[in-house]
Amino acid sequence: MQFYHATPKIGIVQSDIVLQKYSGFVEARDMYEAKIEQYKESFEIQKELYESKKAELDLLSTSLKGDALVKKEKEVEGMKVTLLKLGAQIEEHSKDREAEIINSVYNKVNDFITRYGQNEGYDVILGATGNGNVVYSSTPVDLTEDVIEKLNKEYRNGI
Repeated sequence: MQFYHATPKIGIVQSDIVLQKYSGFVEARDMYEAKIEQYKESFEIQKELYESKKAELDLLSTSLKGDALVKKEKEVEGMKVTLLKLGAQIEEHSKDREAEIINSVYNKVNDFITRYGQNEGYDVILGATGNGNVVYSSTPVDLTEDVIEKLNKEYRNGI
């Protein structure tokens, strides 16, 4: 008994290009960058306030004595600690938010490519990242532009 095996339908998607051109990723990245800019501005305001109080302390340190000097030094040191904590919180939140956005986009793209492959009759779709995992493909199996077009259409339609 002989079995007939059809040649599998295989396609390649250039993952990095899909992400660069996916409207959902571009929009999410822009929103993320705007939020980071707000954090930076907030941090800069706090930093300027701290630097102003530090300069004030430096000027007054010769005229202030005893408890007044200690109180002013504690106030400035407290501002410094608060500023450092704020910087650490901003950095941590930024990393968390970036990871959340990236994971969300990857999940949406991977889900779309799975559905695309099923709808278009592909047996295998390989992701090319530019790191050498796919070293050659003929143009007909490169699905990147079609995937980008349909993925963005789906995104615009709110699916």
